[in-house]
Amino acid sequence: MARDLRTGGNGVGSEPSPRRRATFLIHVLAVLIAAELLFVFASLDNAEFPALLGLLLEFSLVLSLPVAASFLYASDEPLAAFLGALTLAPLLRIVSLATPSTPLTTINWLAIVSVPLLLASAAVMHALRLRPRDVFLGPGDRRYSPLNVGLIASGFGIGLLEFQIIRPAPWIEGANSPNLPFAIFVVFLTTGLVEELIFRGILLRTGVQL
Repeated sequence: MARDLRTGGNGVGSEPSPRRRATFLIHVLAVLIAAELLFVFASLDNAEFPALLGLLLEFSLVLSLPVAASFLYASDEPLAAFLGALTLAPLLRIVSLATPSTPLTTINWLAIVSVPLLLASAAVMHALRLRPRDVFLGPGDRRYSPLNVGLIASGFGIGLLEFQIIRPAPWIEGANSPNLPFAIFVVFLTTGLVEELIFRGILLRTGVQL
């Protein structure tokens, strides 16, 4: 599969159908949108039932996407690879929503849940035979270094603006907390490395092959 992902081959079987690809992708997108809307309604009304329905929809994708990918592999390998990788998106949502607030702190729970997410990402990369450089884990082309530095700098500004809008509750006691280095590492690992690896690494690499 690695050869086909990097060269854009379609595997064996008949010519892939654009209509079938669109049907699968629209279906997955509709389920994801429906789940997110249910989560919004649950948060607005402080209701459990819409959140439960949203989780069930996410679970349905986690279970159905690998099955669909296995059936499509022979006839449309790029679509099968993308659907298999897409399993990571609802899995990430499920893990993030299932993280309890007690008895451990938010930082400790983030550290714990980052392990299965990293293992799942590694498993998908192994199944698709994706190397680190295939999912953009590396310095990249030096010609784009100024652009990359600019994007990193802009991230701090966007993060500060988002903080001013949301004003979330602090996860640690303060800037002088002895847990600050650990908190920085955990946030980088979970919301930084894991999410970037899933969305801008694995999903982007498999998606551009469609």
